[in-house]
Amino acid sequence: MTNVRLTIRTLPELPYGAKYRCVFGSAEPIDAEVTEFGLSCPTPEIHKRPSIPPKMDHVLVPLSVRSSETNKDSSPETSPITTAASIDFMGNALGLSGPNPTHLSNHGFAYCPQFKKRDVILLPNNVLKEIVFEVKNLPHPQPGHTGFQCIIVIEGATMLVPARVDGKNIIVCDKTTYSYEANEGNTASVRVVWNRIHHVDSINVTLYK
Repeated sequence: MTNVRLTIRTLPELPYGAKYRCVFGSAEPIDAEVTEFGLSCPTPEIHKRPSIPPKMDHVLVPLSVRSSETNKDSSPETSPITTAASIDFMGNALGLSGPNPTHLSNHGFAYCPQFKKRDVILLPNNVLKEIVFEVKNLPHPQPGHTGFQCIIVIEGATMLVPARVDGKNIIVCDKTTYSYEANEGNTASVRVVWNRIHHVDSINVTLYK
């Protein structure tokens, strides 16, 4: 069975016991798995898929996501059943990264959380340093969430650094000492998340001695 990967930013938390479900056309809803990139949905069994018309090599099926709590669909996206779909959640609204059949005003990548500037960031080796990001469309964690964190990968080693909100749109990774073994400059990746699993944005930074 093929899995459809849905890339979703700032996936809203559901109440305890509730699940996200994927609905392919008129097929029965299928429980989705929450992943670090959004959702993963198993496709319907072969006998539950629509027939492919004569002289065609595929069929398009409306794909929507619903909560088991409300049992109501988010805005659907038409996607080939054999390929991955891509959607974006912004708060409690669904914006499609492809066609916008429902003409949502907050449609598309521009409304998702992201770094406002992508300037070169330099981090000195073995020096206590904050990393500061200005963020557009900054999400607001709900009560019970763990807030923001910075996930930093240097030479294959991963660090989870607490982060805080400064003002309305600034994320600050707490002061931390970063080090690497190579003799020359090195590159590290920094990913900002909230509630540990919801992606805000990522960028590469330069370490130097």
